[in-house]
Amino acid sequence: MNQKLPTTESHRVVVVVRSDCPTCLDAVDHVTVGMRSFQDKKPRIINLDIEDTAGSLFETVITPAIYIDEILWAYGSVDPRILMEKLATLVDKKSSGNHRKTIITKE
Repeated sequence: MNQKLPTTESHRVVVVVRSDCPTCLDAVDHVTVGMRSFQDKKPRIINLDIEDTAGSLFETVITPAIYIDEILWAYGSVDPRILMEKLATLVDKKSSGNHRKTIITKE
């Protein structure tokens, strides 16, 4: 689960989705709500049915997939509470200047 997806400072969170995926819609909603505290940042949403950016980087891509600071953080159904906790740490890291990469995996 150490796959990397290039991000930019303005897109620290990337969500990879497909068009006909209800779980993907949930993931986008959860990330969007969680990122409201990032006043100048928005998540990048990559729809593999429209742009094959992630598909060209990896042999297979499970959707939804959430990358935080270039590291695959979670895939499939996401617990909104755990996601909110993780996104809150990004706000804290931004203010403290500490941008350490963290991997959290789902069992």
